Amino acid sequence: MPTTSSIYRHDRPVPHGSDSRHRALLDSLGLACVAVDIDFRILYCNPSYAELVGMAVAELTGRCLLTDLPGFAGSACHRACLRTFQTRMPQEVEEAVNGRYLLARAYPAPEGVLVVIDDVTARRQLEEDLVEIALRGQRVLEQAYRMQRLGSLGLLAGGLAHDFNNLLTGVLGTAEVLLRDLPADAPHRPLVEMVKRAGEQAAELTRQVLIYAGQGTDAPGPLDLNALIRDNRPLLAVAARKGIRVETRLAPVLPLVQGDAGQIRQVILNLVLNAADAVRPREGIITLTTGVQDVGADERDLAPGRYVFLEVADDGCGMTPDVLARVFDPFFTTKSEGRGLGLTVVQEIVRAHRGAIRVHSAMGRGTTFRILLPAGEPAPNAASAPPLARRRLVLVVDDEAYVRDVTVRALAAAGVTALAAGSGPEGIELMERHRDEVALVLLNLIMPGLGAADTLTALRRLYPNLKVLLTTGHDQDDARRFCEEWKLAGFLHKPYTLEELFGKVRAALGAG
Repeated sequence: MPTTSSIYRHDRPVPHGSDSRHRALLDSLGLACVAVDIDFRILYCNPSYAELVGMAVAELTGRCLLTDLPGFAGSACHRACLRTFQTRMPQEVEEAVNGRYLLARAYPAPEGVLVVIDDVTARRQLEEDLVEIALRGQRVLEQAYRMQRLGSLGLLAGGLAHDFNNLLTGVLGTAEVLLRDLPADAPHRPLVEMVKRAGEQAAELTRQVLIYAGQGTDAPGPLDLNALIRDNRPLLAVAARKGIRVETRLAPVLPLVQGDAGQIRQVILNLVLNAADAVRPREGIITLTTGVQDVGADERDLAPGRYVFLEVADDGCGMTPDVLARVFDPFFTTKSEGRGLGLTVVQEIVRAHRGAIRVHSAMGRGTTFRILLPAGEPAPNAASAPPLARRRLVLVVDDEAYVRDVTVRALAAAGVTALAAGSGPEGIELMERHRDEVALVLLNLIMPGLGAADTLTALRRLYPNLKVLLTTGHDQDDARRFCEEWKLAGFLHKPYTLEELFGKVRAALGAG
């Protein structure tokens, strides 16, 4: 068998390019070409290969791919050549070099292997783009399916909430009527109060389910900040966690503020969570204080006037001046985990309520956030509310018997005579029989058979100036739109408390 040196000599003519035609063809291909012998030494390369390697053609001849040409020019070609020598079949090796994708194709030749190198970066980029587009499309489809499922869940939640709110209206109304009749020392009074509290918590859970399902919002309106804090103290205590005490110093008399109860609740919760993070891991105190502050013309971001303030103070680690200067920046956080959006959201909510937020902090002495909101009317005193008018009838039209019954009983306990109808046609019939007595109609929005719109059409045809309060356990936005379209006196969202019922009825009856 001939020796290797007698077959593969470096001074022999180039394989596959032994004449000028082959050499000219390889030189003009535009692809990098290199021919090697069995020892992986270069017998020939064209200018494109020399440009790829960064050397002259004359310098490359006789060099070893494996030892003299590191990187792609050596390793990929070496691997492709080795596989071709082993199999005597064409082989391909692809490799990434400095952000480019290069493909080496090795072909067996009489005196060794010919390697053609192609820059496939554009192709690979296109493939990656197509894969990314496919993945994005898949994510969009998954999101669409998820939204479809959420939409179905939202519809289901809305239907269940409507039925549940009707039940809660009966439970809460009955408990409140009983509490009005029971003496303060009655043995069963604590049990009735427990039923009332459980009903209120169930109503809050239902409201939150509707909000997360996209079917409910808190209606902006007069808001008692003291009452909001008192009602949410258990939630705030849980948010602060074990070892941190939440204390309140609420002003005895506090004006109302105009706002969204859900958003203001979020502000308070975020500030308490932020304070708890500043106190941990040691024990400490978070103090919520309310009061009234007069603001002059020198405040740059507030109109002059009277404001209700809420302070959330902690005795935690405090903030450095650098941190304090960036505390409201989006995504800025000093926590090891979290997105750092809590205080940014707080600031945006406060600004949307025509208020402002102030912060004072010192290292080792804690931090105080002060929220300022425009003051409105003083909070009403339930004991001084005027009695409801007894002289005229209120008609309650609702397909749920327990809602009708508890509403009629509650109105009767407040001095208002009420009639009850279980459907639209029955309500129209009662109106015709008591046409000179009925001053107000409480009309349920969703009823089987003749719905609220058709019932209203019939009633307004007979009594154009009839006052109507809408009642519903569905989306409050839908109820508001319905009230605006039909020019109603307002709406009651189920489950409503007796004070809410009396307030709405009193306002409607007192409007003329």
